[in-house]
Order: sequence, then C-alpha cells, then structure tokens
Amino acid sequence: MTVTTSSRRRRIGRLLMIAAIALTAVVVPVTASADAPAQAAADFRAPLCVGTTLDDPTNASGAVHDLSQVFGQRLADYNEGRVVALYDTFGLNSVDGYPAVCGTRYVEGVGPVSEWMFCTDYFSHACSGVDEQGRLLGYDGSPIPGLDSLAGANPKLNHDQEKLVAYLIRHGQEYNGVGYFDFRVDRAVRDGGSFERAALQVLIWCISDPVDPSDTDPTEQERAQTCEGSLDDARQQQLLSQIPDDPTLELDLTSPSTTLVPGVTATVEVTTNIFGDPLDVALSGVAGTLSVLSGPATLNGDELLVEGSGATPATVTLGFVSDQSGAAQISVEAAPVSPSHLRWNQSPGVDPMGVACQIYATFDRGSQTVMQSSATVLYAVQADDSEAAADGGAADAGGAADAGGAADAGGGAADAGAVDQVGSEGRVGAVQTAAGPEQSGLLASTGADSSPVVWVSAMLLLAGIVLLVFRGRRTPQGDEQQS
Repeated sequence: MTVTTSSRRRRIGRLLMIAAIALTAVVVPVTASADAPAQAAADFRAPLCVGTTLDDPTNASGAVHDLSQVFGQRLADYNEGRVVALYDTFGLNSVDGYPAVCGTRYVEGVGPVSEWMFCTDYFSHACSGVDEQGRLLGYDGSPIPGLDSLAGANPKLNHDQEKLVAYLIRHGQEYNGVGYFDFRVDRAVRDGGSFERAALQVLIWCISDPVDPSDTDPTEQERAQTCEGSLDDARQQQLLSQIPDDPTLELDLTSPSTTLVPGVTATVEVTTNIFGDPLDVALSGVAGTLSVLSGPATLNGDELLVEGSGATPATVTLGFVSDQSGAAQISVEAAPVSPSHLRWNQSPGVDPMGVACQIYATFDRGSQTVMQSSATVLYAVQADDSEAAADGGAADAGGAADAGGAADAGGGAADAGAVDQVGSEGRVGAVQTAAGPEQSGLLASTGADSSPVVWVSAMLLLAGIVLLVFRGRRTPQGDEQQS
C-alpha cells in the first residue's frame, strides 16, 4: 500500500486523537522560571530550526503566512520567558500537527534561539497551532495558554528514560520502520528532513510510551516492531552503559620531559568514561601529527571515539610528533549527554474531553556542560646541539692551528692525539670542551697570532749559525794562502 504525505499526516493526527481518548489522568506540573529579555522585544522573525521541512514555514497557508513571526500573544509569551511553538516537523501550522515542533525562546546574552521539541506522551495532543492573533491553539482549535517551563525532571519519566531521550535528541539512532512507521529513512535525527525527525519522534515514544504487548491494534503492533527493530532492550542497555552520571575527562603528558627534540614523539594519556560519544580534539601551535598509540579508541579527523562501558574510565595513549621548534598544545573537549541538558515544556491547556497537551523535551545548549583538558609539549633544539651548530666551523679551524703550533714547540704528538680523540667522540664533545673559559684562554694565547713570531725567531737563529760556520771555514784558508 502506498501512503501519500498528506494522508500520512491526517492518519497521524487521527492516531493521536484515538490514543488520547484513553487518557484518564492529567498531570499538573510545577512551572519554573526561564530567561526573559530585560527589555521587551518588538515583533521579529525567529530563526528556523535546524534541518529541512517538506513545507516552507515562511510561506504557509492559513491564518499566519510566515510561521517564524513572533507577534501578538506569541510575543507576549516570549517576553515573559516562555517557549513559543512555531510549526510542526513538516513546516505546517496545524491543530493536529505532527511533532517534533519547532519552538523559539529567549536566551540571555544570545537572543532568540530555536530548537526542535520532542513529545514524551504518545497519548496527548501536540498543541502547536496558532491563530491570527498569535495565540496557541489546542486540538479543538480553541486558544490555550502558552507553554510553561517545568521545574526539575519530567514527572512521567525515570532517570534512565531521561538519559535515553537526551541521547536520542543529541545523537539520533539507526531506524528500521515497519508498516505505517516505515518512513523510507534509515536514520532518525533531528537535523535531517521531516521524516528523519518523525522517525526520531517515534523512537522517543519507544522510550516514553512502550507498546502494551496485549494491544492487538495493527498499527500499535507495527510500532512495537519498529521499536524492537530500531531500539530494543539490548541497545537501550548499551546506551545507558555509555552515559555516565559522573563523567570524567583528563589529559596527562606522559613523555619523560616536557621539552623534546623535534622529531621525537610526545605521549599523552586520555582518561575518560565518556564512551561512544565523540570527543573533540584540537591542536594549536607548531604543526604536527597526532595518532592513537594504544587503547580502545579511534581517531577520525578531529574526533576521538573511545569505546567502553560502565563508570570505570578507560585510558588511551596518544602520540604527537612535530619536526618544528615551538610549543604545541593538545586539547580534548567533551559535552557529555545528560538529562540536565533537557528543558521540559508543556501548555496547561486541556481539551473538552480532558486530554492534556504534550510535555515537550528540548535540548538546551545553554545548560550544556562542556569538559576540557589540555597538555602542552615544547619542541626545542637542545643547548648542546645548537652550540655545536654555531661553533663547529671555528672548532675545526682552531684545531688545525693548535696542532701546527704545538708541533713547532715540540708537543706535536700529544696535540695530534687530542685531535684524534675529538674526531672519535663527535662534534658535541669538541664544542663542550671549547666552550669552557679556560679552553677559550688557551686558544687565545696559542692561536694563529703567535705562529709568525716563532717562525721568524727560528729563521734568524738558523741564519746566525750558517754565518758563523761560513766565517770559521774561510779564516784558516786565508791564513794558509798568506804563508
């Protein structure tokens, strides 16, 4: 059977109405205060919610042409700090609209912020319509009070259910719809299209309103199969094991020294119990390469995904290497899933049949807890190496001069041995010896400036000896000739 978009929308509305008749009790929650602008805002267009819709909410039919407009009673509710319902998941203005519902609210220091709101009661009305005066409408088309922010947790859900709802809104889930709930999508996410969001709403109802096994209604059986094929008990338990109540994130530099020679790998340990939720990795400073050396994790671009379960943290060793000199900072950031990141909103309106409006779950970025840890490693050429590079040429020239001068003085054998020793030990040893103040003085007194003096003196002495010998040989010969 082929179901068109319009018939699907109408049937969804009928399902909600039929299910709502069975509701016999109405929860009256306690309201909480919310951010309100210090100076009342004038009419404005709210930002649209993330993702796409089948219909354009800024070009709607009916009483309100642009559903992003905040005016009339909508504006009064906004200025009082309430969330304002704008349009449903398809981009429509309808009294039996299909959730999620795009809502906007004031956030201090930011202004209007729009987020998708997901229902947590399969048997209650969406209550998302609006009339030409900006009033919120109930299922029967009558004006109802605006949405109130509820204090504390959702009175219908337990802690584990809230954790699962928070995870689903944040990350989504693979989807396998059956029958009527086959939306031709394989992912249920809030930032996709209308049917991806509708699929996510179905999975949230799997948590808040599991199907009664004794219910023989064909549509309810298809919903049960959809929940089993997409988010069964095993998957729910796996997710719960990866959502810690007390998240941990630590980063420790484990290299022998915080100052390394370029080309040497720095090791950093990440300790965390945030599993299955990508951690954001950032590098700043000198360029380099980061990799996973050991531990249950994979690094994909700038996201580190650590595998594990339970409250006990896992340790992952990262390696960073750079061939440049300078400081490198490695930072890891996480915004772990938590029920505290959810806001709960509900209109106190009740229709003539006693059916209440939905309690909406909204992901509140403003209350999101961000954890960050960082480590810094310094790459620098060692002092000995830098001096060797600067003094290498001078040491070679000086060594040759000293060897020559010492040989003239009669100590050539000893100095030649010293030169051989420097050559065998390497350049660093030679520079370290030459760097001392006493050695510098010796180089100054026995260097190239004293060699000409010694040479000239030797030549003069040799000339004097030759002259004496020559004279000694000539005098006897002269005497002999005279006699």
